[in-house]
Parts: sequence; structure tokens; C-alpha cells
Amino acid sequence: MKNVNILNVTNDRELKQLASSVVKRIPTYLFLETVDILSVDDIIKFGDHDLFKLVVKSSIEQFRYLLDMNLIKRAKLDNRIHELYQLSEDFRVP
Repeated sequence: MKNVNILNVTNDRELKQLASSVVKRIPTYLFLETVDILSVDDIIKFGDHDLFKLVVKSSIEQFRYLLDMNLIKRAKLDNRIHELYQLSEDFRVP
């Protein structure tokens, strides 16, 4: 668990719980975000990092670390983000 200090966790169980919590909060973040987010890369490059930290309770750096450690599956999360975006498009007022 090198570089785990960035996450403020002490063991693997806490690390997995943190990753799970982050993933569960991302839909709320996406709903509140003012720019269109279509992927994990969009969150990192174009998203409001302060809003992300406020809602998700993790910094973008912590999020990147969880992705790099493969505790959050990028491809799977990209699919979910795209599905949420499509759902929001269905209800968008022209």
C-alpha cells in the first residue's frame, strides 16, 4: 500500500470502502456539475474539482490514485457515466 497516505486510510479494507464510497457519490456529482461529463477523463480534465471534493469527499488526486491502483475500474465507470449522461439527455428541456 505505498503512497496510501494520500488517501488517509490504514488498511486494505478501508481502501476498498473508500473506493466504493467515491463511486457511489459520483452520480450526485455528475448531476450537480455544470459542464457535460462523458468520461472519467472529463471529470479529471474539465470538472469542477472543488465541487468534486465537496460532493464525493475525495480530491481529484485521491480519485486518480484509486484509478491508478485499479480499485476503481475506469472502463466500468466510463460506461456508467455515459449511461447517466444519456439518461439526463432524455429529460433535458430543449
